[in-house]
Amino acid sequence: VSEMWSGFCYAEVAVSGSSARTQSFVLVVGPAPRLVNTSCRSYITAGGDPAILGFVTQGDGYAKKILVRVIGPSLKGLDVEQPLAQPKATLYAGGKIVADAGFNVNGNDNQFIREATAKAGAFALADGTKDLTLILGATRNTAYNVVVTSGDGTDGTVLLETYEIPY
Repeated sequence: VSEMWSGFCYAEVAVSGSSARTQSFVLVVGPAPRLVNTSCRSYITAGGDPAILGFVTQGDGYAKKILVRVIGPSLKGLDVEQPLAQPKATLYAGGKIVADAGFNVNGNDNQFIREATAKAGAFALADGTKDLTLILGATRNTAYNVVVTSGDGTDGTVLLETYEIPY
């Protein structure tokens, strides 16, 4: 992309065949002050490669609040075949683990999570699911990676999302 524009932007990456490949891209959006949402849909096989969603926070003044979601079971309600029944997620910041058990494992069961989800503009998750959510007080100018595998040894589709929660 040789010029910048404002508005909604998206990138599609398609992989054909049965072999797994890693695709990466950098998306710079301007002049908007923030990137609202990133997402990645992936099929995870037991013992196979994980799904990874990376993001970098930048800015001056204050840390950002980021809603991180790993959605598997709730995808069934969106007509996705074979959603991942029990996703397992690890969050890295600058190569160090910052959360692996800190994810809320009950979908939308927490009032704080429900409020953050609504404020960020994300769709609500069902209560009591094994979808994972985390509110991150992200440090400025830090690279983060969410790494997702199967928590129960089954295969399935998962959706990884990040949303900046506006103050």
